[in-house]
Amino acid sequence: MNHNTRTVLVSFLLMLALTACSIPPKPATAQPEVVPTAAGTGVFVLGKISKEPVGEIKENQPIADCVAASLGEFGIGRGEVKVAEDVEGMAALIASGEVHIFFDNAFSAAQVMAISNGKPIALRIKDGPATKRGIFFALPGSGLTSLDDLKGHVIALQDPTDIVGYLGAKVLMMDAGLNPVEVESLESHVEQDQVGYIFSGNPENTLEWVLSGKVIAGAVEEDDYKEATEKNPDIFVIIGETEALTRHQPGLAPGNINPALADAIVNSLVNLANTCPEALSPSETLEFIPYSGDGKAAVERVLEMFQLIQDE
Repeated sequence: MNHNTRTVLVSFLLMLALTACSIPPKPATAQPEVVPTAAGTGVFVLGKISKEPVGEIKENQPIADCVAASLGEFGIGRGEVKVAEDVEGMAALIASGEVHIFFDNAFSAAQVMAISNGKPIALRIKDGPATKRGIFFALPGSGLTSLDDLKGHVIALQDPTDIVGYLGAKVLMMDAGLNPVEVESLESHVEQDQVGYIFSGNPENTLEWVLSGKVIAGAVEEDDYKEATEKNPDIFVIIGETEALTRHQPGLAPGNINPALADAIVNSLVNLANTCPEALSPSETLEFIPYSGDGKAAVERVLEMFQLIQDE
């Protein structure tokens, strides 16, 4: 190769190198954006109602974590427990889709459903008895022997979210032909064809108010009554009992939740007894089941009772 040819070849190779350096790099292929469903943050959110959020989070975080671990295809990578102080707060979270599923007693669930787009998709089976009752009680010397004797008096019920200490108790009085009306104070006047009721806030207050004579009678959950009378069974007399209502808790999801995501959540919950059994015990959960069969019928009885007091 002569000098001139070598010079031309070198020049040509140099030109190719410079041209290659000037070509802009091919842009990277854009990765498809993962759009999480419902909560919209890549987080599976389990909702609870409580004024003590720390305890609720501690009990339910293991469940949220285990469910989240199975929802990767929906862009979900971790679990969170979100606690609302009241029914209205949880209803807002369900309506906005900020909570994927909310568990509470069937009465609280009915109240949330009434003011949100929530729908039941699962059942939390609590450890222990499947049902519970409410007990109406009074002092032995009160002269009360039946619910009919409550007419014209003020009694204590637990709180507006209690399934037997309020809902069951009120429906029982309605079924007995009484006229239960909420009053503002212990001293409120009540007509002779009415039974006034006031919320005590908790079973301990109800028991103390009856014992001290602040009210003539009260209603509490059966277990609370048994505990209070264990050492002194004659301290009170029973004048009525509510029907047995379910202890199991429906799980409400937003009404517009992605159906595939809803199915995946239910399947994950149902399988927790096998995949994450250690996650169930902190919240006294025996298992989760789909919303169907006898469990669904028991919850729907509570929904029916809720509608009765709404229509009153």
